[in-house]
Amino acid sequence: MYQYSCSKCGYKREGLLEHPDFSWSCPKGCDCFPKIENLGEFISLEKCKNNFIYIIIARNSHLGIYNEKEKSFFISRFKFSENFIFEEYHWDTGEPYGTVRPLLELYEAPKFENESMLKFLNELNTKMRDKIIELNNEFYMSIDKPYMILDK
Repeated sequence: MYQYSCSKCGYKREGLLEHPDFSWSCPKGCDCFPKIENLGEFISLEKCKNNFIYIIIARNSHLGIYNEKEKSFFISRFKFSENFIFEEYHWDTGEPYGTVRPLLELYEAPKFENESMLKFLNELNTKMRDKIIELNNEFYMSIDKPYMILDK
């Protein structure tokens, strides 16, 4: 079950929801990012290591390289017909930009420029596909979201 509250004024939505509702907004007009309880276990910001590769839950990718300076992850993002390096921020940085929840630390990434980083992330994503699906499914089952399960 999911409980929603306003991240600005603290207003709590009455009752619990069976499934998350990311379109919820505070009826007081706070223009907030809703706080949603029961988001599952993930690696905290303090435990992330610079330039290490993580399997992640994020808006646009399942693999990322942690950038300690910006508290973000470099990811390979596909948008329309383009593929490019993009940054998404760790969940612990807060709303409205914190969207990445790291699930598993893999290893330290090699040093490279953006173009070779993009190729590296795309190839690793292909190699790690089964492990990514397994961890993604474990994460969503642990927070009662069976409708988010990925197919192999």
